[in-house]
Amino acid sequence: MRLLLSFKVATFVASYLRDANFLVTLGRDFFDEIIARPVPIDKCVLRALKRSPMAIDIYCWLTYRMSYLRKRIFIPWEALQMQFGADYGANAQSLRDFKRALLKHLRAVKAVYPLANVEEAEQGLKSR
Repeated sequence: MRLLLSFKVATFVASYLRDANFLVTLGRDFFDEIIARPVPIDKCVLRALKRSPMAIDIYCWLTYRMSYLRKRIFIPWEALQMQFGADYGANAQSLRDFKRALLKHLRAVKAVYPLANVEEAEQGLKSR
């Protein structure tokens, strides 16, 4: 399996995968961005959340946000749904279902990642 992201610049083999033919080629812009702004992902937290892809996504997103956040932010439920819940549909019930699922997974993330300084607001999530 080969995944190409932009121009061929930096290449590495994902040794943790059983398939030794798995190769990822990073583009220059993407490579420069991840070197300039690394995200401090904790493998222990990933292990704790391993049964929930949504919780892992939320954790990685929050880790990035909390690492570079300089001011308080507000993110509407609709924007969060576009990022984390595109499969939920576009009606009011789907948004309520998504909100319930996101908050459930957010509680799990906050239990293992206490630096997640976000809380529920009526119209979305806000940082503290």
